[in-house]
Amino acid sequence: MITCMRAFTFYSSILILFVFCISSCVDLYETRPETENTEPNTTLANIPPDGVTLRALATLTWDGEDSDGFVVAFEYSYTTYPLGKSLGDSTYHDWQRTEESSLTIAFSSPDTLNEQHFEVRAIDNSGNVDPTPAAKSFFTTQTTPPTPTISAPKNGQKCFAREQTTFWFPGITLRFLGDDIDGRITQYAWSADDGEWHWVDASETVVVVEPQDFATPLDGEHTLRVISKDDTDLIDPIGASVTIDLVVPSFEKDILILDDTREDVSIRNVPDETVDAFYEDIFGYNNNYTIDQRSLAVFSFPDLRRLGRYKLVIWHSDDSKGAFYTGNATAVSRIESYLTIGGDLILGGTNVVTPWIPVPIPNFGRPHPFEFTPGSFAVDFLHLIIGDLSAIEGTFTGATGVGEFSDVEIDPTKMNPDFPHYGKVQLVPVVLQKGGFTKDILIFKDPDPYATGHPCAIRYYGDVYDMAFIGFPLWALKHEDARRFASELLRNMGY
Repeated sequence: MITCMRAFTFYSSILILFVFCISSCVDLYETRPETENTEPNTTLANIPPDGVTLRALATLTWDGEDSDGFVVAFEYSYTTYPLGKSLGDSTYHDWQRTEESSLTIAFSSPDTLNEQHFEVRAIDNSGNVDPTPAAKSFFTTQTTPPTPTISAPKNGQKCFAREQTTFWFPGITLRFLGDDIDGRITQYAWSADDGEWHWVDASETVVVVEPQDFATPLDGEHTLRVISKDDTDLIDPIGASVTIDLVVPSFEKDILILDDTREDVSIRNVPDETVDAFYEDIFGYNNNYTIDQRSLAVFSFPDLRRLGRYKLVIWHSDDSKGAFYTGNATAVSRIESYLTIGGDLILGGTNVVTPWIPVPIPNFGRPHPFEFTPGSFAVDFLHLIIGDLSAIEGTFTGATGVGEFSDVEIDPTKMNPDFPHYGKVQLVPVVLQKGGFTKDILIFKDPDPYATGHPCAIRYYGDVYDMAFIGFPLWALKHEDARRFASELLRNMGY
């Protein structure tokens, strides 16, 4: 019995000790309140120093620290005090967030001298914001707005246009430049007819304004404007503008004949009226087309509004002086525009391609064969790549037709019987290499060291315009041959 009592006392003591230990452990690991999360701290570099005067585009650098985490971003703001005005005219620029620790900032600087009070504050990973932002004060000088200029199109210029763009007509090309005397231009913006501003990078000084960008109706006067922004975000208040006349071609009439002939000894000084009547007859023979004539020796080259009324332009020069207007940049530019907008062209005569072939070298002459001037009207629109000229003494008496085209012969009574013509046509250009979508229609048939067997007339089949080039004057042909050829050519071109 005594033994049992001792055992009970022993186990009771053990149980009491165990309960005491458990109680002690609970007290030992009891939780305490969390340490409070602290805000980050922000510092500004000492460059630029306080009080310095800078350009309005200034670079500032800062840093941040957080004792119980890390900085994830910054916010900055500044207040501008124009010193020439009252303090009430100060401008506050609200906080801007950034993850950068250095920025070049375009400070608003409306007056000759402006005080800038800049602040920056760090933000930590818990979202805490530095309650005491780092600050810096300095001065900025007034900035001068940039000034753009429009180089093309010119004010008052006429430009062909159409409602839908094509490969040949993507729109109106607008070219501009700009200058900023106290900085650099960073962006340009253009608009048509006070419409939406389209901002582009400073490197993009050539843009294409599409038909839908203009106000309706498309035909008539329109205004293009350009403004610019500099590296302090200052936009010029005026900009540059031009007013242009957009011409939507009507193609309401059939044929316009442009007579670039000056009448000299090579065609035996035939009166202008005789040549005019010849061309009107051969292209009006056996059809009902409306044909208008324009003597370029009397009137200037037609403008776009006149050209745009005609489906087809026939431009010819029949004497050895050559075409005056193929060497005129304005005239060539107009006919290029006419073709790109959908007009058709027949160009032929003597020396019509002279502006685009190599000039003879003294004591050596012109190379045989030669390359037409790359990028010229001859290459890009007439599709003449490599060519040659027949001899300086007349050798051309006619040509062999290709396909649906008949053979043709000249009328020697129409030509100068003396040197260098001898009743034939001299210096006829032939084509050794032509562009794509182009076919031969007449082949030089006479014995000649440079021209025999090569095409002296070609036809270009285009998706926007059709063209025929004839390397000799049609006036030199026998009248019936000229009539037949003109009819075949008109039919081939869809007339």
